[in-house]
Amino acid sequence: MSDHNAKSEEQDSAELFPGDQGTLPEPVRRVLVSLLRNSYISYERNSEGWLHLVEYQQSVKSALNNLFLELHLDERNEIAYCVPVESAGTEFPKLKREHEVLGLYVSDHPLRPYEYALNKARDYSLSDIEVSEEFTDSAGGVHERFKVPEGKVLRFAGMVSSVQKKTTKNGDPMAVVTLEDMEGETTLVIFPKLYKKCAEALTPHVDEETGEAEGDVFVKVSGKLERSDRGNQIICMEVEPLVLNEKTNRPKVVEVMMPASMLTRGRMDELGSVLARYPGLDHVELRVEAESGDTMRMELPCRVDARNMVLLAEVTDIVGLAGHVCVA
Repeated sequence: MSDHNAKSEEQDSAELFPGDQGTLPEPVRRVLVSLLRNSYISYERNSEGWLHLVEYQQSVKSALNNLFLELHLDERNEIAYCVPVESAGTEFPKLKREHEVLGLYVSDHPLRPYEYALNKARDYSLSDIEVSEEFTDSAGGVHERFKVPEGKVLRFAGMVSSVQKKTTKNGDPMAVVTLEDMEGETTLVIFPKLYKKCAEALTPHVDEETGEAEGDVFVKVSGKLERSDRGNQIICMEVEPLVLNEKTNRPKVVEVMMPASMLTRGRMDELGSVLARYPGLDHVELRVEAESGDTMRMELPCRVDARNMVLLAEVTDIVGLAGHVCVA
């Protein structure tokens, strides 16, 4: 369906507030707001809004372009979404521009390329904090049980999206920090003693010429989760920079070496059973040495936690003195 011309739009659009210079009808403006707030709109979710968008798509595209955004409209699947455009005239990196304009990341997340390093540094994702299930006790009572326990020292990691500096009654500086990862976000409370030690880790690099903050701030923390009517928060005990690079993001490999004489079905079943009990993100490589001295290498179809010492001890027991286990 073609877009209305400028004259008909002016006729359709009544002044919605004093000094209104807009040319789009009120329903179309609401579609535009919905796109900016939610980053997409669909016929299934908002049939009336979708029809307005299709009719006025050229005008909506123009309005979005003024914000360095591009409209992608799929009439076949009846869904539309907006993403930041790549332009030499805009100085912000794509993801940073997405976050500043939309308030969220649409095309990707800065942590996505470092998922392995992130998972190594945490016990739970931030979205896990909200996960719960109902269970019935022996007396028949129904209770809620959360995946992430309260009052236990746990590790979390992610990107700092905001830092609110506060002052205690004694005049000491502290901070309330919003930490986010690919799945969610939560609040960190950092009291004065710790804040004094970790304030630098929470501060982005500042360009000396422009005075603007550059780059994202990634941290790993340990602390205790507290739940209340006001929301969830983590009382931090440690806050450190999270180093994300090729080295920290490279999975480890558990190397299991054994002579060919030990390669039996029973032993492989036992090895597979042990490996399955310690899931993680690290690889497992089996090296079998023949009598000729040749070594056959094969990667096993599983992922384990190479940091787990119990896993390494159990695998060592399987291969015995004739074999060898190490982490590379």
